[in-house]
Amino acid sequence: MPAFATGRVNKQRSRRLLAEFLQSEADIAPEPDSGILRVRVIGTSSISGDAVIAMFLEELIRTRTVFPGNDLRMVYELPAKAAESNNGG
Repeated sequence: MPAFATGRVNKQRSRRLLAEFLQSEADIAPEPDSGILRVRVIGTSSISGDAVIAMFLEELIRTRTVFPGNDLRMVYELPAKAAESNNGG
């Protein structure tokens, strides 16, 4: 079970991870033929931070959010996930 789901991640570390994630760079690649707006997020400064962010991104993908104005479904990934063909299910 993910650390954030069990409450084992302390609040201060969680805030730092979220702040780092929100300030990180991302590449945005529209894929109109497949109906996807791919957002490749540059990871955090730690492998454990990336693991938590990857779980967060999976949750965002499950929302099947469509970007306003273009009907492309947003799919998020970290660089390690970019090599995989992840179309968000």
